Amino acid sequence: MITMRKLYYFLIVMVVATGVNAQQVEDYEDLKNSRKHNPNSLRPVRDEDIMYSIRVVSRMDMREKINRPWNSEKSKLIELIFEGVEKWYEEYEQSAESISADTAGIRPLSALTDGFLEADLLPKDEYFSNISDPATKSSRDMDQDQEDAFIQNLLFSNPNMTDVEKEDAIRAENTRRATGTRFAPGVVVTLEIEEDLIFDRNHSTSKWDIQTVTVVITTDVLYPNDADLRASSTNVKVVRVRYKDLSRYLRKVYAESDQERGYWFNSNNPGKREISFADAFDLRLFNSWIIQYSNTGGDNLQAILGNPNTDQGRLSILELSQQFKRKLLEYQHNLWEY
Repeated sequence: MITMRKLYYFLIVMVVATGVNAQQVEDYEDLKNSRKHNPNSLRPVRDEDIMYSIRVVSRMDMREKINRPWNSEKSKLIELIFEGVEKWYEEYEQSAESISADTAGIRPLSALTDGFLEADLLPKDEYFSNISDPATKSSRDMDQDQEDAFIQNLLFSNPNMTDVEKEDAIRAENTRRATGTRFAPGVVVTLEIEEDLIFDRNHSTSKWDIQTVTVVITTDVLYPNDADLRASSTNVKVVRVRYKDLSRYLRKVYAESDQERGYWFNSNNPGKREISFADAFDLRLFNSWIIQYSNTGGDNLQAILGNPNTDQGRLSILELSQQFKRKLLEYQHNLWEY
């Protein structure tokens, strides 16, 4: 009788222990799931804390008065992006295996994709072609007279050039003519900023989470003196970079230069350089116009709201952007009503 009673108690303990162990495993799985977040975010929010999220793409033009501090005489954001990308190419060519996020520049991604994998990298020749002024490009190689004049100029500085060196120089010049010369610093002035508007229910606040920044050359910069080409052409998306990488690089340049580079120009106190470009992004010291937001068709704002047969469709893209901004603000405000 005592033996049966002990066996009975033993079975009960085993069942309870198994249940506790199963609960522990389940709790551990929940704990792991609770730590899921977007790895491409600079300051990620746990997935389970996101009450509402919408992806927004906006365009920032540095010719606007409010955005001029990003393109000042001695501190230009887009030139730093180019610098970081080209530094990454240099280090990648030296050793693709040893390149690290801490030492490299800014990892260049293709604007034709939306991923962050090896397959999404932008080829170096395509990058340099994108940042070249079309006015300096030629679809033809030098003819014989041009080659003779070119070599004659080279001989002034190096009269002992060999035939092989001459051929290499001609080949390099033809490549340069086909690629063109890059735009002068400060000429490229447009960025597209892709970010998520997130309502974090854990902190009861909304947050802008920048994902990528894309350098864009608009048609008015590509063809400033040709209205027909501007009308028939499209903007060129030069390179896309992950904001997480860009912010790290901007802070690195700002710190290593002792605030001489990578600073946001404060027109109210020009002598002070206490705000870096990375800080200025955090403080949202820029103006941008929404051109797209997440929707089933992936359409831009003009395609969604710009039906020419409606009163709203006759509004400009800037007015449509302002309307959508107001809708986002109203939605954020109404969240507090519940």
